[in-house]
Amino acid sequence: MKLTWKKNIASDYSIFNDAQKIGSLRKEDLFTDKIIGKIDTEEFLFYKKSIFDSSVSFKNTEDSSQIGNINFNIWNNKANIEFGGKRYTWRYNNFLNNKWIIESTTGNKAEYTSRFSNGEINIKEDDQLMILLGLYVKKYYQRNTFIIFFVLFLPIILRSILNN
Repeated sequence: MKLTWKKNIASDYSIFNDAQKIGSLRKEDLFTDKIIGKIDTEEFLFYKKSIFDSSVSFKNTEDSSQIGNINFNIWNNKANIEFGGKRYTWRYNNFLNNKWIIESTTGNKAEYTSRFSNGEINIKEDDQLMILLGLYVKKYYQRNTFIIFFVLFLPIILRSILNN
């Protein structure tokens, strides 16, 4: 199955099958790290248990049952995903970090590509949650990269402004 996605200025994602919108991934509100993922008729909530936790849990919003976890390895841009009694690995597939995959021990489950604010998803099975997981992990790493650059370059920018 081949899908497309688009990201808006607020970093919310919309997912399309042909030209029809079938899903989204958006921040619940401005002051939390909770993300709502919707695809077809299913809705999922991604949330951290604490601000310093490097893992995220996700649950079905219909019955509030926890479905699985994502454990992030920030130093090598990988994530281990567990749900449905299975383990998957999310990882970048090239140097530019514009291609990434979710794979299991049996092979690739989904492949993603990015062109700045849009891209494609090629998924082998009709698994709604897998579609959202790939975009959620990408969103997580992009946000962390922005924060790291901001923290590293803010002193340099402030110094140059104050010296002028």
